[in-house]
Amino acid sequence: MKNVIVITLIISLQITSTKSNCQVLGKFFYNYSWELTRQETSVYFRTCVFDTVNYWFAGQVKDFTRNGRLLMEGYYREGKKNGKFTFYYESGNLESEGNFENNLPSGKWRYFYPDGTSKQDVTFDGQGFYVHFFIDSTGNKILDNGTGNWYDVYEEYKIPSLITVKGSFYEGKKTGDWECHFENGEFLYKEKFKNGEFKKGFRINPMGKKTNEYFSEVKNKLLPHFKHDVIERFEREGDLTRDDYPFLKFLRSNSPHDSTSSDQIFLVVEESARPVGGMQEFYNHVGRVMTYPKEARRMGIQGKVFVEFVINKDGSISDVKAIKGIGGGCDEEAVRAVKTAPPWIPGKQKGNPIRQRYVVPITFAISSIKIKM
Repeated sequence: MKNVIVITLIISLQITSTKSNCQVLGKFFYNYSWELTRQETSVYFRTCVFDTVNYWFAGQVKDFTRNGRLLMEGYYREGKKNGKFTFYYESGNLESEGNFENNLPSGKWRYFYPDGTSKQDVTFDGQGFYVHFFIDSTGNKILDNGTGNWYDVYEEYKIPSLITVKGSFYEGKKTGDWECHFENGEFLYKEKFKNGEFKKGFRINPMGKKTNEYFSEVKNKLLPHFKHDVIERFEREGDLTRDDYPFLKFLRSNSPHDSTSSDQIFLVVEESARPVGGMQEFYNHVGRVMTYPKEARRMGIQGKVFVEFVINKDGSISDVKAIKGIGGGCDEEAVRAVKTAPPWIPGKQKGNPIRQRYVVPITFAISSIKIKM
């Protein structure tokens, strides 16, 4: 089977004005995938209050299209979504509204179709969600008072196809067969529930045949938009300087005269570090040494482990650590695999070798990563 290793490099953003010695009024620019980018290549932007000591969002945020149409408004407290959030379609119509508590949807949320008609009302309680009613795209109410059929269509980071998950509820509890598939009909998994309790699940290959059995529910029902995880990735960087993000005027500069003469670690450089043989060879190496942890496989754990590492001036890899994990031994395995990679060609700034930091999301998928017993 083909090993799946997803690599994403973090780039830049821009600050417009300061508010105090530890918080700034900022404007962050994003591409189509909601990754940080330069203003001239941006598709969306965010206005916000950003804490420059703790590196987190600290107040009201608003997301806009490049031409200034509002897409979202909400509030952060100490880097976590807390309070009312409102989402809009690019047409300006309301898409959804409700509250977050410590980064999780909380209480009653309302959802709408692009034409403004009601789609569903859902209550989140921290453990799951209760669908009061659901109206399908043709206008039929197919679920009422927690009982009936239900589906959700969502986007996933770096996945070109929409993903659909569907099943049935009885008195607010999942029941019967549930399934998940891509827009083209290719299945991802099938699950069975009884009275809200997960019974079993199977990965499904493109031909619709069962492959790996797993033993805990896939948590992809009614997810918040993937952009939150991508946008908030900047908060996990820590200890950055202006040499990492030249446009961030609030960041300190450790080397005001010649940054390349210091041992500063960079994120964005004039000539980026690269693996000997190319990035694909790095992918291939990590894939060859990866072992899917038995505990994660047994528990059906999958997802992305964000691994941070530094390419030193001599090309060696150091300071490898997982900055966001999924458990089950996957975090440690991702770190171990990256540590075994051969030296890279170091990055350069002003013609001089420098130390450069990378953040690498590695995707663990039971149905696609080779298992070594």
